[in-house]
Amino acid sequence: MEHWPTQAAERQAEFEHWRRAQAHWLIDHGRFMVLRRLHGQAPWWTWPASLARRRPWALAHFDRQQRQALLQEALVQWQLDRQWQQLHRHAQGHGVEIIGDLPFYVAHDSADVWSHRRLFSVRSDGQLSEQSGVPPDYFSATGQLWGTPVYRWRWHRLSRFQWWMRRLERQLELVDGLRLDHFRALEAYWSVPGTDSTAEGGHWKPSPGQALLERLRRRQGAACP
Repeated sequence: MEHWPTQAAERQAEFEHWRRAQAHWLIDHGRFMVLRRLHGQAPWWTWPASLARRRPWALAHFDRQQRQALLQEALVQWQLDRQWQQLHRHAQGHGVEIIGDLPFYVAHDSADVWSHRRLFSVRSDGQLSEQSGVPPDYFSATGQLWGTPVYRWRWHRLSRFQWWMRRLERQLELVDGLRLDHFRALEAYWSVPGTDSTAEGGHWKPSPGQALLERLRRRQGAACP
C-alpha cells in the first residue's frame, strides 16, 4: 500500500477505470471485509446498529475513516481479477473453456445480504424469517437445512431482477459458461421458517425463474442460450 502513490499514472488510471466499472459490488464488498476485521469476524447483524442497518451518515463516516483500508481491499480485488483474466486468456488461447459453478443462494453473513437486505428473507434485526433447504426424502428423514436466506421475489421483480443481472453478468465476465447450482429453485423452492432446526416444516413456493432467465437472455443476446 505504501508504494501505491508512486505507481505510474497509467497504472493508477487503469485501476480507477476498473474500480468504477465494478463499483456495483466492489464498494460494499470492501466495506464488508473491513468491517468484519474491525469486529473480530462477527456476523454483520451483531455490528453497531448504525452500520448493521447501513445508515448513510454512518457509512459516510466509515468511508472517510477507513479510506486506506478500503483502497487496499479494492487493490487486492483488482490484482485477483487481472491474474484471473490472464489465466482465462491463456486457457482460451489453448482452446480450453472454463465453466463456472454459481450457488443459487448466498450466505446469510455476506456482503450481498448486508447491502441488499430488502431482497432477502431477513427481519429488521438481521435474523432469518425464512431459510432454504430441501424436503425430507429417501436420503434424509428430516430433509436438508441450508440456513441461507431465500429471496423476496417480489422486490426482485420490481427491480427487473437488477441484482440477479449484475450477479450473473459479473460471473460471465470470468468464465465461458455458467452452471447455476440448485437450478430446481428456478421453478419452485423449499422455504423453511427461519427458526426451524430441520427442513421438515418447509413448503414449496413458486419462483419467477422463467422471467429471470428471459430477462438475462434479452440482456445478453446471443451470449446466453
